Amino acid sequence: MPNWCEGTLKLRGKAKDILRFFHEGLDASTWLGGEKIEDQVFDKSGEGEIYFEFKNEPHIKGTRMAFITGNDVYCYYEDKEDEDIVASVNVKQAWAFAADDGGDLKKWQEISNEYNVDIRLFGIEMGMEFTLEVIIVRGQKPIVNEKQYEDWMWECPFPNMGG
Repeated sequence: MPNWCEGTLKLRGKAKDILRFFHEGLDASTWLGGEKIEDQVFDKSGEGEIYFEFKNEPHIKGTRMAFITGNDVYCYYEDKEDEDIVASVNVKQAWAFAADDGGDLKKWQEISNEYNVDIRLFGIEMGMEFTLEVIIVRGQKPIVNEKQYEDWMWECPFPNMGG
């Protein structure tokens, strides 16, 4: 069983691109039951809103064991095609968003490029005692900020997450 890096995934981009990510960028979690994606992701979006409900932690396509862990995502927006909006979901990924071999970063960069969205990941891994932030702007080279703590329980903002 892996250690989990838990936190948030923020997507910034046009509403149509974020909607496309939630429609096309998720797979069914076979490790939690083998259901079809239609049984795990429910689009309840309406005019001027993105609203999806999730069941059994859908897998983010192209990643090595990254899953949406929250029950839903909701964001309201004014329907202006030229403005970016932000959607945020809870996520967890095995070990880290940016493994030493660079493969995970490349996958997140490909997702950013494919869906034309900026990606911001922030995760906590209590077993190895680090926090990790990854920022990818429209498929460009990722910015990675990893932080180690001298006094984990005191300094880390959420010391009981991940692990």
